[in-house]
Amino acid sequence: MKISLIVPTYNSAEYIQACLASLVTQLEDFAEIIVIDDCSTDGTFALLSAFAERNQAVHVLQTETNSGPGVARNLGIEHAKGEWILFVDSDDALTDLALKQLIQFVDPETLNCDVVAFDWRYKKDNVNNETFHFEGRFDKPEFTNEKALLLEKYVKFRMDHSAIYLMIKRQLLIEHQVSFAGGFHEDIDFTFLVYWHAREVKLLDEVIYLKTPRPGSIVNSVSTSHIKGFYRSYAVIHTLLKSVSKNQSLHTAFLTGVIGLVATCIRKIFLKAPSKELREPLYEYTFKQLNDFSVPIDSLPLDKTYYSLLVKHFLNTMMTHETAAQRRSEVIDEFLEENEGKKWSCIDLHHSAFLAPKEIRTCCKRFFVDNEMRGDVTIVNSEQLEQSENLVKTIMDAKKKLFADINMGEPTGCDGCPYLEFKQWGAIESSKITKVSYEHHSVCNLKCSYCSDTYYGGEKPAYDVLALQKALLDEQRLSEKALCIWGGGEPTSDKHFSKLLLQTTERLPLSSNRVITNAVVFNKAIYELLLAKKVSIFTSIDAGTEETFVKIRGKNSLHKVMENLVKYSSANAEAVTVKYIFTDGNKFQAEIRAFAELIDRYQLKACNFQISFDFKEERISSDDLVLIVRLYKSLKQLGAHVVYLDDLILMRIGELSADEEALLADKLELAGLNDIVALADSKVPIALWGAGETARLLLEHSNYFKRVELAYFVDPDPNKIGTTFMGKPVYAPDMLTKTQTPVFIAAVQYYAPIYREFKQLGLPDSRLINKLII
Repeated sequence: MKISLIVPTYNSAEYIQACLASLVTQLEDFAEIIVIDDCSTDGTFALLSAFAERNQAVHVLQTETNSGPGVARNLGIEHAKGEWILFVDSDDALTDLALKQLIQFVDPETLNCDVVAFDWRYKKDNVNNETFHFEGRFDKPEFTNEKALLLEKYVKFRMDHSAIYLMIKRQLLIEHQVSFAGGFHEDIDFTFLVYWHAREVKLLDEVIYLKTPRPGSIVNSVSTSHIKGFYRSYAVIHTLLKSVSKNQSLHTAFLTGVIGLVATCIRKIFLKAPSKELREPLYEYTFKQLNDFSVPIDSLPLDKTYYSLLVKHFLNTMMTHETAAQRRSEVIDEFLEENEGKKWSCIDLHHSAFLAPKEIRTCCKRFFVDNEMRGDVTIVNSEQLEQSENLVKTIMDAKKKLFADINMGEPTGCDGCPYLEFKQWGAIESSKITKVSYEHHSVCNLKCSYCSDTYYGGEKPAYDVLALQKALLDEQRLSEKALCIWGGGEPTSDKHFSKLLLQTTERLPLSSNRVITNAVVFNKAIYELLLAKKVSIFTSIDAGTEETFVKIRGKNSLHKVMENLVKYSSANAEAVTVKYIFTDGNKFQAEIRAFAELIDRYQLKACNFQISFDFKEERISSDDLVLIVRLYKSLKQLGAHVVYLDDLILMRIGELSADEEALLADKLELAGLNDIVALADSKVPIALWGAGETARLLLEHSNYFKRVELAYFVDPDPNKIGTTFMGKPVYAPDMLTKTQTPVFIAAVQYYAPIYREFKQLGLPDSRLINKLII
């Protein structure tokens, strides 16, 4: 006998025959069905007996007293003859070829393992009865891990605990005396013990099991018995770990799992107990169970994940003994109402893709943690690129995994990133890509001092960029208003550049296309799209003299670049941004003066100007800031309307201490530059244009915004209008026409188009805070 199917049942007369009918057609001569009736009172046993008479491979047993599915399953295991054990709930079914697929998978000539995990889905004729947020195994990647890591993932609540999605060697259960406990959540410790004793666990990545959703099932109910079952199961696991395991990382993982256990109990109470009168005693019971548990509360490794935040709040509330139990319950409910569904992510993880030559990244942000530069987080590496048969799917799956890992507290390249936000983000799979950066080659005709092989190493893409772009467009994965950034390398060096750019503007006429070009070579497609107002360009000059240009940019092409910028700006100066990146070799007053003279000589003051800083430097000194302010003032005096600092500077300015800020103020005054710095006036409320990432960075990091009153935000995004952001209301931009509130444009890359929209509203420049914010 190859497989024994064990089916525990209680009062299932309504559906047990349908369950068995789905199984018997697959039995042939290699499987048996053992049905254990748990003292039903509705005629189930009589139906089973009659069914068994018609089917010799069906055996019916009965428990002595009603004891729950765990005890019934144990009785089934005792009487089983099969090499493998498969559990099926009495209202569920298997797919038509399930047993044959399993038999083929465990062929001893090709596979030697003790446990086979498999996938599941809901029965399609039942799934509309109520709303279900997911189906299928969420833990498939974990089965590629070594067993030690798989066990860590399991105790950390990172894996499915259900025994019904496993096929288990009967000998394993007998040899190690693994059985189910009575009560609720008996699967949790049973499955752990199965994994613990298994020599090897394998995944059959096929849907084998068909689940019937029922409101009264254990996953849709909550009571003190359910909560007790959760704690009991983890107490069993803890006892085993303490007695036999010296694996410290497994013990640490277990403590993380206790956080998941407590958070799961709290959430089930909130979501499944229909009234506050029912929730109050359940919260109290959960806290008592935790206090009585074998793990000290102060040993829990609470971090910034939602589960940790929830447990921390729960503990703080429940330990406030002078507060009545009813009020404690209300405070917990309020926290859950405000935060349930919130997760950590960022705009790039959910909505961006950066296409490098041999990898796909989810962002281009850089930040420092403990003096180490991090960022540019890779989601698809070169090996995955080679193996991918559907690159769009690979990218989205990688985003989903990173999103999940961040919110489960797993180590990621995003740890310590200041751009992460805790809010309602929605599902990755339903998110459109709103920003795609084409930096798929590193062929460049310059070699900048602050750059790296990533951007000038001469690498060509390891994948078909034209095919990927077509797939993104055909599958409508790109937003119709997507921002497409063309970089590299020098983007115009790619023979497909013009075709890719024109295809994007044709297929996505509402998209914004930003070309990061060094302008050494004039490109006709760029010029024509500038005329048509379908593209903008960004060019770093970083020098005012030929000598410094060669030192910083690696080639004597300064005047050729300037001549090409004149041609581009003649087509549409408002769409041309000239950058000055402060780095070693150009941080001199004379160079800044020469740069301003260069702009004046080539009559480029109608362009936009972005001031930036070398991303490899963690801090900006007060002397550097004086130079930045000097350049800002020089360009303003020249008559430039749009001059702004990028986020690399804004983040670093916010890290100035009080002493450093005072020193900077003295140096600015000594240099005669203090008139260009905005002074905070707490009596005059201001408005921020832009309710996004840059605004949040300013409010959290800028000393200026810590001293002024923020009245409100304006933002043209219809999804933001009428909401609140960082505690302040968000209005449509025309709100500015109804007030006299001073306005600061909280944007970097979108600064220029926002300024144009500001002017289109008929607002005077005097309303803008045009001075530097520090």
